[in-house]
Amino acid sequence: MGIKGIKKLIESNEDLFLANCELQSTELVIDGPNLLHFLFTTSKDLDFLHGGDYNEFATVIRDFFQTLQSCHVRPLVVMDGGHSIDDRKLKTKKSRTEQRINRIRFQCNFRPHKGRNKPKFEYKCLPILGYDLFLEVLRDMGIEVVASPFEADKEIAAIANDKQCPVLSQDADFYALPITAGFLPIDYLRMKTERKHGKEMSKFLKCKIYHFEKFTSLFPRLGQKVFPLLAILLGNDYSDKEDFQAFVDWISSKSPGSSHHLSLNLENEMQKKIMQWLMQEESFGMAQNRMKTVLGEDIVKKALCVVEDAYSIDKKQEPQCSLSMPEWFMSNHTDCLIPSIFMTIATSHRIFFACQPEDFASPSSYKCSMKIRRVIYSILLKDTGKTTVSEYDRADPTPSSTHTGSSANQHGNTQSLECRAIGIHGNGFPRLADIPDMADEDKRGLLLKVLQAENAFIEFEPDTRFLLAILLYWSKNSFPGINILHVKTLLVCWIFLSVESYVKKADQSLDEHRLDRKRNFDSMMSDLTSEQIKAMFDEFKRIRHAKKPQGIRFDILQGFAQFQTCIMAAYDLNSLLNFPFPKHQIQLLFCGRFLHDFYGMLEKERYDIRALLREGSKLGIFYSKVMREFGDDETVFYQRNSQNSGNALQ
Repeated sequence: MGIKGIKKLIESNEDLFLANCELQSTELVIDGPNLLHFLFTTSKDLDFLHGGDYNEFATVIRDFFQTLQSCHVRPLVVMDGGHSIDDRKLKTKKSRTEQRINRIRFQCNFRPHKGRNKPKFEYKCLPILGYDLFLEVLRDMGIEVVASPFEADKEIAAIANDKQCPVLSQDADFYALPITAGFLPIDYLRMKTERKHGKEMSKFLKCKIYHFEKFTSLFPRLGQKVFPLLAILLGNDYSDKEDFQAFVDWISSKSPGSSHHLSLNLENEMQKKIMQWLMQEESFGMAQNRMKTVLGEDIVKKALCVVEDAYSIDKKQEPQCSLSMPEWFMSNHTDCLIPSIFMTIATSHRIFFACQPEDFASPSSYKCSMKIRRVIYSILLKDTGKTTVSEYDRADPTPSSTHTGSSANQHGNTQSLECRAIGIHGNGFPRLADIPDMADEDKRGLLLKVLQAENAFIEFEPDTRFLLAILLYWSKNSFPGINILHVKTLLVCWIFLSVESYVKKADQSLDEHRLDRKRNFDSMMSDLTSEQIKAMFDEFKRIRHAKKPQGIRFDILQGFAQFQTCIMAAYDLNSLLNFPFPKHQIQLLFCGRFLHDFYGMLEKERYDIRALLREGSKLGIFYSKVMREFGDDETVFYQRNSQNSGNALQ
């Protein structure tokens, strides 16, 4: 429930509303999604246009929380749940999705000329696996993280009040919530530790803190009730400002007395008039009656009902869900073990896709993973009587034929398509309530069948087999189709990221025997000496820092963008089935800039990958086995996949 202009109003008067503070030795409730986006957008060197470098972003996240811990700050991270099913914010969500698509499209369509190498602005948007990465790093660090049933602002404030600790966020909604220990805007948090002179264990971070009472003291006769009135008159996410323009015009026609002169820095004269009127009203009831006189009782009553609830944290927020979800499902949701979007799909039957950099002249990258999502929908909807989920995605350059059903509502650069679940009745897929009792072998069989890999990669360990099955699904369902260079590049990227992680762990521990050789690809390096691993790492660094091609080739990115949607969908289905397969870490699976540049290198010159991996070593054998499965040359690769897929590689 954002109040338009409230953030700028507070920041323009920070001497009045914000106090200096030293952050140390306290619990801290953190708005997880807000912090996640803040860390990404404010870190200058993080990649976006190549699809994201998750290994580097993981380091940024880890450094942030290590800094907090060094000041004895004990964080509790709260993530959003699903979106409210009453559709109050549906219009806002659609508008923001449209804006994001337009901005990414601009970045992708920009072509430098006359010496300009960058667009006038660079819109940085979180890579689509960013949420998974964030949770992955938090769990590795032992940071407590929970999910709210739905949008988390009120629950964050309630948790903070229960713990008597502050809230950290960049969300201006917290300026309007009564948080006892105060609100710390991330913008005012300096992430450079300082130490009090002469004291041990005294590290702290400089910041500014906002207390609710600082603002409400300007309106002693309205108090906390000033925020619902401000939300209506300045505008908010749930109602149209135009509905109340008649009353704003009435305020403008009045001439408040000099006793109500404001010493605030305000954005415009209208904002000043509204603030003056609120200061002179004798009570909330009187203000409410005056609005009803001008606008009518029904309009005011309905609007106030919504906004008053938004700024009250006295009553516990209950999920707006008519379904009885299984206990295991709700528990996994609270523990952030399943995507929060599952709640929205199960209750609202819709999903908004996060657009990413790709070839906008091709169909959306999410088309590639649609078969996996249909299985997810089949399981989530099996007990609901519903058969379709509305998928909000960027509009295709040509009419889509991949979604079933006749509903395809297109507007601007987005489209809403009805994605039909697979035969809800008697489809062979489990009900949510049945999943805990399923044998892991049956769950793995279901996943491999969905990924079209029942008989592939049988000789590999389960976690590696799962990853390679996703790779195989991607090769069969990509459109435009990928080629053998995409597969080679991705395999080398996985090995590179594991080698990099291995070397960093070795540098930190100094004791080679303390390293976990079972994690991801670490076990495949057990027959290599430290010198061989270091030499391999140096070669990867040389490739990474070689002269970069001019510009970005979005025909290359399209294939890897499709792979990201396949990883997302397959990991989501794995979590819905309660993790029959161990999963590889996101930070060790995708490095966008390396994928783009190494693909271009392989396209132009022969590169002996087997020699790089020490042919005959476990890594070399792994690479050779996988490439034999795909066909080790272009001709075999195309023929193999043409026989297996209707939209095979071209």
